[in-house]
Amino acid sequence: STGENLAYGFCRARDIVVQLVVDDGLPERGHRRNFFGREWQFVGCYAGTHPKYRYMCTITFARDYVEDSEAQKKYVPPSKATPGKGKRPGQT
Repeated sequence: STGENLAYGFCRARDIVVQLVVDDGLPERGHRRNFFGREWQFVGCYAGTHPKYRYMCTITFARDYVEDSEAQKKYVPPSKATPGKGKRPGQT
């Protein structure tokens, strides 16, 4: 199983975490439950720019995962890729 927290508009890690832990305006407090849930064993995080909100952050939680060695073999780092090639599978 997995869970995901999304935050928009903040670029500092502290601000992102505070926004999601407080979870103001969301009666079920799902973001807070994800952060403190005992079922999660792994977490991944990505932060970057967003066209509307300027910044965004995705935090993904997982109970378990299976490494995809075939996808890793196909990946070419951007510094070695030619335009339009070397993207991760599913990336446009």
